[in-house]
Order: sequence, then C-alpha cells, then structure tokens
Amino acid sequence: MPQCPLPPLKRPTIPGLKLMASLMAVRTNNLIRAELDLPIDRVVFWTDLLTVLQYIKNETRRFHRFVATILEEIHEHTTPDQWHHVPGILNPADDGSRGIYLESFHPGCCWWTGSEFLWQTEEHWPHHKVGDIMENEKEVITPRANQSATAAAGSSLDELLRKFSSWPKLVRTVAWNM
Repeated sequence: MPQCPLPPLKRPTIPGLKLMASLMAVRTNNLIRAELDLPIDRVVFWTDLLTVLQYIKNETRRFHRFVATILEEIHEHTTPDQWHHVPGILNPADDGSRGIYLESFHPGCCWWTGSEFLWQTEEHWPHHKVGDIMENEKEVITPRANQSATAAAGSSLDELLRKFSSWPKLVRTVAWNM
C-alpha cells in the first residue's frame, strides 16, 4: 500500500481533507480492482465539494506541495472525466454529519442503496459546470512579485549571488519558483 503524503505543518483546509478522502477512494479502487478477477469497464468517483473537482480538473494553477502530491497520485490512476459532483442534499454521507434519527435507517433508505440517481442512466445524474479556481484559494501557489528566479535563470552564479543577500535566501527563492 502506498504511503500517505506527509501532513501539512498547518491545519489542513476542508478542501485538503476532502482531497485526502478522494485519494482514499482512488486507492480503495486500485485495491479492489487488483483483488477482483472480473473485468471492470468504467469507474466513476464522486465528491461533494466542487473545489476538489476544480483541483482535479485544473490545468493551469500550481498547488502547495501537500495538495500537489495528492493530485499527482489521483491523476496517475484516474482521469478528470471520471470525477463528478454530488450535491449535499443527494449525498447520504452528509446525513451522518448533520444527524439523522435511528428510525430513518429502514431497509430502503439511501444509506443502504445509495442515492436514487445512481440507479438511473447517466443523463439523470446531477451535472455541475466546474469553474476555474480562484486566485486567492488557500491551496494555490501565488507567485511573489518581488521574487522571480526566471530573470536570473540564464545568469551566472556570480550574478545570482550578487542579486541575493544570502545563500539561504537564494535557495528559498529558486525553490519557491520551481
């Protein structure tokens, strides 16, 4: 079983936690497929957070290392078109976090059968347009205006050392912009 990415030093965000849950879904899928002797034509993954879909379907933004590592593994084993959004109202898992009466767990409830739309053809599934990730999203790396290693990329080492006041500052700047 692959190792879990190292947790971030700061408290994870809700999108970060939901992204870890998505990674668990991918790993569980891989484990089940490896153990089954049955051909599986198609696998669909669901998330109840549109931000996670934005991360997975993203092609332009760069993420902090923790999120980037998770996305790398998700992209290695799935394609963005396998991922869909389930609104909270249709998500049985949300009932558990909101609270539900014991009487609601009758044999035909959605906890045992899944959401009703899953028993229908794909055109009856909920569809949401996934927009772009906001620039101020906490997990997105925003380049710093005063730090740019691109101008120094073709420079000699002497010029780089003159531009930065210390070796650690140069290393941090180059690492940040990689």
